[in-house]
Amino acid sequence: MLPPPSRQVNKLAFSVFDREPTDEQRFMVWASGHGTSLSYDGHRFRDYDANKTERYRLFHPHSRSPIWITRQQSGKPRQLLYANPVAQRITPLPDTSQLVRQYLRAQGVDELYLGRHGKLWLRLSDQRLLKVDPRTHTVEQVLRPGAFYVLEEAPDGSLWFSTSTGLSVLDPKTGQRREYAYDPAKTAHIGGGIVITAIRVRDNGDVLLGMINEIQILTPRTGRIRKISLPLPTAASQLWTNTFVPDRYGNDYFSVGLMVCRITPQGQLERIDFAHPAEKIIAVYIAPTQDGTSDQLWVRVVSNRLDRYELKRLRPNPSFNLLDVIVNGTRLIENEEVQEKRYQRDSTGQPTIRIQEGDFVQLRFTPFADSRRSIFRYKLEGFSPQWTTYNDWVGVATYQPGAGTYHFLLDWETPTGWQKKPASLRIEVQPIIWKTVWFRVAVLTIIAGVVYWLMRNMYRRRQLRQELARREFEAATLRRMDEIKSQFFANITHEFRTPLTIILNATEQLADEWPTSGRATDRLGAIRYNSHQLLRLINETLDLAKLDAGKLDRHERLGEPIAFIRQVVNQFEGLAQQKHIQLTWNGSPDAELYLFDQDKLETIVYNLLSNAVKFTPSGGCVGVACLVTNAPGLVIRVSDTGIGIPDRELEQIFDRFHQVDSSSTRAYSGTGIGLALVKELTTWLGGEVRVESSVGKGSLFTVTIPLCRYGSTEPVVQADQADLTHVFDSPQKHEPPKTPVLATNGIAWQNDNRPLMLVVEDNAELRQYVVDSLAGSYRTLVAENGRLGLEKAQEQIPDLIISDVMMPEMDGYALVERLKADVCTSHIPILLLTAKSSFESRMKGLEVGADDYMGKPFNVAELALRVKNCLRTRTNWQRWLTSQRAYGEVSSEERSLLEKEDQFLSRLRQAILIHLEDQTLDVDWLAAQANLSRTQLNRKLNALTGMSPNRFIHRVRLEQAANL
Repeated sequence: MLPPPSRQVNKLAFSVFDREPTDEQRFMVWASGHGTSLSYDGHRFRDYDANKTERYRLFHPHSRSPIWITRQQSGKPRQLLYANPVAQRITPLPDTSQLVRQYLRAQGVDELYLGRHGKLWLRLSDQRLLKVDPRTHTVEQVLRPGAFYVLEEAPDGSLWFSTSTGLSVLDPKTGQRREYAYDPAKTAHIGGGIVITAIRVRDNGDVLLGMINEIQILTPRTGRIRKISLPLPTAASQLWTNTFVPDRYGNDYFSVGLMVCRITPQGQLERIDFAHPAEKIIAVYIAPTQDGTSDQLWVRVVSNRLDRYELKRLRPNPSFNLLDVIVNGTRLIENEEVQEKRYQRDSTGQPTIRIQEGDFVQLRFTPFADSRRSIFRYKLEGFSPQWTTYNDWVGVATYQPGAGTYHFLLDWETPTGWQKKPASLRIEVQPIIWKTVWFRVAVLTIIAGVVYWLMRNMYRRRQLRQELARREFEAATLRRMDEIKSQFFANITHEFRTPLTIILNATEQLADEWPTSGRATDRLGAIRYNSHQLLRLINETLDLAKLDAGKLDRHERLGEPIAFIRQVVNQFEGLAQQKHIQLTWNGSPDAELYLFDQDKLETIVYNLLSNAVKFTPSGGCVGVACLVTNAPGLVIRVSDTGIGIPDRELEQIFDRFHQVDSSSTRAYSGTGIGLALVKELTTWLGGEVRVESSVGKGSLFTVTIPLCRYGSTEPVVQADQADLTHVFDSPQKHEPPKTPVLATNGIAWQNDNRPLMLVVEDNAELRQYVVDSLAGSYRTLVAENGRLGLEKAQEQIPDLIISDVMMPEMDGYALVERLKADVCTSHIPILLLTAKSSFESRMKGLEVGADDYMGKPFNVAELALRVKNCLRTRTNWQRWLTSQRAYGEVSSEERSLLEKEDQFLSRLRQAILIHLEDQTLDVDWLAAQANLSRTQLNRKLNALTGMSPNRFIHRVRLEQAANL
């Protein structure tokens, strides 16, 4: 196919008052001036509407002149109007003008023609011809050529027009007229005697005449007329054109019904086809420009769409014209939509017909030549090697070719012989579906696919058998590993329980046999409490291992479950009071006795209550409610007003080791197995657990466990008297050790020169333990998290800081970075004390600026020694900073810290030296220079130099005096 149009316009409506008309608007004006009527709605012109009573035609003779308009109303003479750009409306000529006063008032406008130099030619109803200046509205010349149909002004100013008897040319200057007559009886004509439908005078003087079924070229110098016949679709067809459109290459384009043709400068007829052969051609137009260099060809099709083409890309078709194509008795007319897929042209204009194998195709054709030849011949190359000769101008050929590609060749005889390159038509015959290559390929592909599927299925079956064997082996291995793991957990648990038993018993004996002070009693309580916590954690880990291995045993005992749960709740009263949490109970003991696993039930309730108390802030409330249903079943509800659980975490809170907040700054510690154990034990007992939670409002856990009434047919494991007593007697409450409040208001430190130490630890027991262990040698401050530790360090400027790593709000790494970046705390040695004792954790702590790093568990003596070494290092700093010696003997790790502090002291010395003669220098002035408070400055200078601010000022003055 030829290239598609470079632009398409579907809506043809425009205003004549647009300042810059587009090419499509110019086309509408041009087409209207050549006989295409328009409608006007008072604002815009558009295609003619048959329901309208008025017809308009537009003429634009010159770019500087207004657009002239003729209006035809039924029963009235044609009026002449013009577009008034000032008034923005269409107005008639003024009655006072010469044109109206002398001519148009008496005679209407019969026709209007455009001259070559912007002049208007008006033909009146009495056949007078007026030459009008479109700008002044004056009549320059009046001619009486008689009745004529088509008018064309030649480059020399002569007028060519057609009459019923022939062609005439009139010289307006001399009035001289010449006739080119023809015999009307032997000449084809349209109704009304019109023979010549279009006239075009070329720049070389040749005259193109559009006539019925032919184009004539008249050379006035010689009087020679050359006739070019148009290819006819049928024998009865009548083709004519009403205009010729020139381009800047000397070609003249015209449309004749179904075709677009052009006359070359050499007088040859060429046919042009476009990208949409399914639509009939209405008109063609080349937009003129001021320099005459337009290369845009506009083609209007029957659907009122404008297509724009580049003239340089258009190519004429070969000298072959198909008049008709019939396939299986169905006629395909070129440019009809039904055959668009069967008849197409490539980019060079070469036509191709596509049919199916077995189709009968009949071709009716003619050579696309200037005149008829005497002898023609044709053949279907690839079907038959023989030429078929005929004498008629129109030939007919019928074939039923097999699948393949053929070339239909048409040749004619010339005075020098046959054509060297005959005109050709490509015919492609598509094979029947089962004979096509793609069908064979598809069949082979399907066969190959089936074979491949069978082989792959066999291979996959073999793989599945191997995979099944591998999985069976892995399952056996895993079972063996589970057995080994369970045995290991059992053994290691017993190994843990043995020393814990000794510790607990020794603690009880020490508490009973040796009267001790209050502090010793608190320490024994801490040992007892943490030992029980460790034992419970070991038992829970062992239960999880037994659950995985399927070896957890059920030990049901007779008892009253609500009373038993009440005893478990009582164990948390001391912890709730210490945290200022209201612990409520709602449940009435049942008179009936039930069989239930007391160990499993205690683990479930204990973990639920432990979580509730842990995540409920001070002033909150934790509630426990129990009820025995008729099923029978035990329903336990544990509610709290704590922080709540986000919706996205609700489905994961029962997963092992899952924690809602797993960051190093989380506010609540834990292992992540408590709720997992609750879920798995409840499911193992045949019950279920549900959770409802809202962030910021709290959570509600509901556990439902089936019970077995006493006296049922179920086997009963009788509890001995000691067990029953254990069930109904109140057990000893495992209260956490009391944490005394430290006096940190500074009153007890007066006249105390011991170093000040800040302990930052979120675990109250460990924090108290460190303080008690070092209280004899140091004054102590405490902080519960990193944020409070930072505030107290900036306020009190301690001599040393011991900090944990994993703390709420701010972890130890961030605390070290903030302290080392602050000028008032950068000198303070920091010792990180944490359970994260891996190599990566130690490296990260030292990289952020920590002076030492100790892992948990730790030895108090080692801790005291490390603290002492940190303070001794700072004492060495004082010696180096006050003596101002080089850092050659200092390690590279300490050198950067020393340089930073030395810069701080140098800045203070420089400030004092600048104001050396000022006798009002005091501590407040020096603190302002350092951007510190008096207390901060005093603590920092004392740590770096061992001197107070006043002594430091005095020392600088003395050193300066010694230098002078």
